[in-house]
Amino acid sequence: MNDAVVASYRIRLRSLQWASSLLRQLSHTNDEEAVLVAANWALSTVYDLSEAYWKLHPTVGKGVVNQDAHFTSRQGGERVGGLLVARGKMTHELATVSAVSAFKTLPYDFAQLTDWAWAAPTWQTGDLLDGRTEWYRQHAYARPLWVPLEQAEWWFVENGPTFVTGEAVTACGDWVEGVSPEFLERDELTEGKNDQLH
Repeated sequence: MNDAVVASYRIRLRSLQWASSLLRQLSHTNDEEAVLVAANWALSTVYDLSEAYWKLHPTVGKGVVNQDAHFTSRQGGERVGGLLVARGKMTHELATVSAVSAFKTLPYDFAQLTDWAWAAPTWQTGDLLDGRTEWYRQHAYARPLWVPLEQAEWWFVENGPTFVTGEAVTACGDWVEGVSPEFLERDELTEGKNDQLH
């Protein structure tokens, strides 16, 4: 097994975990742009990690048909395939991938689950990726943003190198040891600037 690819796999897995964690932290923000940036980053981490995965499985990773057969042969693989098509459509067709969650408007949302969910797949269909679009609809659409990402993380850990575990990747206690990002609402940022002016 190529040590450089395994090292890259570990770094990319950690990126996925951080992106998922960021989306969890932004679950009740009013800053739509911040959510879009985080969702875009998260999908890019899934794509980057899949590229390392195919390097570890070179006989499988040639072409969408072979990849999709591989995804369906392993539990949870369809979730990864669904996120990959969203990433492709986001990048090449500028599709918007996050939307206000139906949970946000519920007066009895005592769980305060999230204000943001994966958007409906409104991109063009009729191509080789239609199967993945259906997987996206089944496993990502309308779900809290971090949920399919955590499922994808599980898949990449379960099917990756045996010594790359979720625990090993997130061994440090925070984003970076001793550092934790603070996310402010847009109006809080404006108030801070106004305070500095007076």
